[in-house]
Amino acid sequence: MKPYGMWELIEVNKRIEVNKRRTLLLFLLMGVCLWALGFFFGEAITPGGGWWGVLVATVGWLIMSWVSYAHGDSLLLNIADAWEVPPELHPQLINIVEEMRIAAAVSSAPTHRWPSA
Repeated sequence: MKPYGMWELIEVNKRIEVNKRRTLLLFLLMGVCLWALGFFFGEAITPGGGWWGVLVATVGWLIMSWVSYAHGDSLLLNIADAWEVPPELHPQLINIVEEMRIAAAVSSAPTHRWPSA
């Protein structure tokens, strides 16, 4: 496998920047949608109370954003019922992951410790 050339790295950097912009856009669009829903529900419950709905929607948006940022990885792994593979069970898999870690120049493989059932 040949190492990346200059043009491939430029392409990867462009893709990273595009991904960052799209992520920010998605984050903001989610907030706008929640604000609109909050406003309409606030108006439906109490005429003239749309701004209270926006306030509640903003608090909910901030809580959801914090939870997804702080605990998103563990939430997804729990939903997928993922578990750490012991080396005795699949030594070939552990070897492949270790080789990929070395090839990618990563200091350690990511691990998640699960409580024993």
